[in-house]
Amino acid sequence: MKRLAMALLAVSAFGLAGCSNNPESSVSTARGVQPAAQPPDDLAAAVTISIVPKSLDNPVFLDTKEAAQTRARELGVKLEWVAPFHADTAQQITILRWLINRGVDGILVSCNDPVALEPVINEGIAAGVRIATFDSDAPQSDRIFYIGTNNYEAGRSAADAAIELLGTNTEPKVAIVSGRREAHNLNERIRGFQARLEESARPVYLSILYSNDDINLAQELTEQAVTGLVDLDLIYFSGGWAFMGPLDSLDAYGRWLAAGGTAVTIDSHYPILIAARDGMVDALVGQDFAEMGRAGVSQLYNAILGQTVSSPIFTDTIRVNPDQVPLLLNQARNYELK
Repeated sequence: MKRLAMALLAVSAFGLAGCSNNPESSVSTARGVQPAAQPPDDLAAAVTISIVPKSLDNPVFLDTKEAAQTRARELGVKLEWVAPFHADTAQQITILRWLINRGVDGILVSCNDPVALEPVINEGIAAGVRIATFDSDAPQSDRIFYIGTNNYEAGRSAADAAIELLGTNTEPKVAIVSGRREAHNLNERIRGFQARLEESARPVYLSILYSNDDINLAQELTEQAVTGLVDLDLIYFSGGWAFMGPLDSLDAYGRWLAAGGTAVTIDSHYPILIAARDGMVDALVGQDFAEMGRAGVSQLYNAILGQTVSSPIFTDTIRVNPDQVPLLLNQARNYELK
């Protein structure tokens, strides 16, 4: 980072004069932001950006990794990808503090627990590390920007699908399967879903079940919901963990769907599209994890070069109905976790 600071002094007039100094809007979209002006090769080579997803065992982040690596190669910067294998807040804090102590130039982190991560993010900012969040924010921290889904609106979109699927059932009994109880992105999805559903119906919430982002536990909780909750009409998955494992583990859930149950989920990457193709989920709201990686690296690089980056930067979502699944499957990447 010391070498980078000296290089920035040497090129303070380079290319940056063309960047606007006008205040930017409080909300922008990822595809509307611009990459930094290309600096000299020796400056780019001095930059290290570290990305810290929630965990390494969640395949939703693989599109982010691939897109971020591509963008980093284009810019000529060094990119690191480091995280706990399973979602673990204490380990994520340890990793962040290690990166800060090493003096990396920028960190892009998806926060398992925004409150717990707030102090270490603030420590890093105070030490001169440019830290931003993606996917799951820590909105009360000093992070310089958030890039990712507008999770409240994604929850509302999932509720729109549920309302259409429920038809005349205006008093549905609802279960919610989520990940980590503390995660800001998941809680915003639940908040948006409930707010929209309650505008058109009088739902009865039977349970919110927390899987801690664990695929096996998500499947177990789903099976428990359909066998243990009386007259359950609807399950809302705030993320697609239950569909990332073997679908034959969801035997009771499959029977519940066949008997008239309704299920909607956030996420539309390959295993979830397979679940939708096989009739295991009725509607999906997909996120653009690739854009989080591409634009996240671009904008963090801008910040390292001294540019102002607006926040939040919202990436696109897409609502997927069953008739759209075959086309999306042809376009999706089939990542297999080894």
